[in-house]
Amino acid sequence: MDKLQSLLAFDIFYKEQMTLDMNELSLSEAECDVLLLLDQHESLIARKIESYLKVDRGYLSRILNRLGQHKLIERIQDKKDKRVYHIKLTKNGKEKLSEVEAELFKNMEEKYAHLSRDVIVAISEKLEQVMDIYNRNTVEDAFINQTAENINNVETFTVRPGTTGDAGFVLTTHSDYYQDVHDFNDLFVSRLLEEISEYNKGRFNSELFILCKGDKRIGSIIVVIDSYNNAQLGWFIVKDEYDTIENKEKLLKYALDYCKEVDVKHIFTTLLIESPELESLLKSYDFTLTSKQFSKKWKEAGTTIKRFETNLKVQ
Repeated sequence: MDKLQSLLAFDIFYKEQMTLDMNELSLSEAECDVLLLLDQHESLIARKIESYLKVDRGYLSRILNRLGQHKLIERIQDKKDKRVYHIKLTKNGKEKLSEVEAELFKNMEEKYAHLSRDVIVAISEKLEQVMDIYNRNTVEDAFINQTAENINNVETFTVRPGTTGDAGFVLTTHSDYYQDVHDFNDLFVSRLLEEISEYNKGRFNSELFILCKGDKRIGSIIVVIDSYNNAQLGWFIVKDEYDTIENKEKLLKYALDYCKEVDVKHIFTTLLIESPELESLLKSYDFTLTSKQFSKKWKEAGTTIKRFETNLKVQ
């Protein structure tokens, strides 16, 4: 089969089998598209929205009117050109968008309920590879097979920068560990989904790092830097049989070295479960326990959340 025919076959299969039914949402697909677009920008004029979404002016006008009637968007008149209006999300609009994302997640769970977790993981990993290749985040096509073969033969552990294609790995690894092993609730996964959505949209200054054994992803850590150049470490996890203190130290050291490179001075992280081994590792890198609080937010039986902080030494 010709390569383009293969792509066409995949496109048809994806549309028939894998896309979500947007008709079940509380907003239309077009309304969702507008809200999602506005969520990625401070504000936009109507002409820009037309250009981004490739819709005609009359159709867009009706969509904007409906969203305005529900107070999901607001129009702000330009101070210099009174003919121009800037469109932005309202607080209600942002809340509605979060509801829609939760609805989408629920629809996804129902759509793939007939598949085992292993099958879902396998599918998501392959789709992430497709996205990486399409976005030119992997090696050129001509070298993919040879490179994959070479990597598979390597047993060393490496840390690499993450991409949006790694979001599925972060979600699956955390839900497997915190829900299946530690009985965390769905609210925890919803919060994680929000964080991943923000990361994918580039909404905060962050750098994700992935620990690999060969080409297999086995761990992650993210550095999020605020406007004062303070950093938070999160999504810190290593999978299953690879969950050793040595592998966690590889990720932690890589993240701390990155913080030094970008001139971060203060770092904090939170532990959601008891982990004497990880606490000891943090203390060996001069982290100090600054607070701890018992909470039932993520788990019915409750868990003690601990915050650790450190100041990087000036070189």
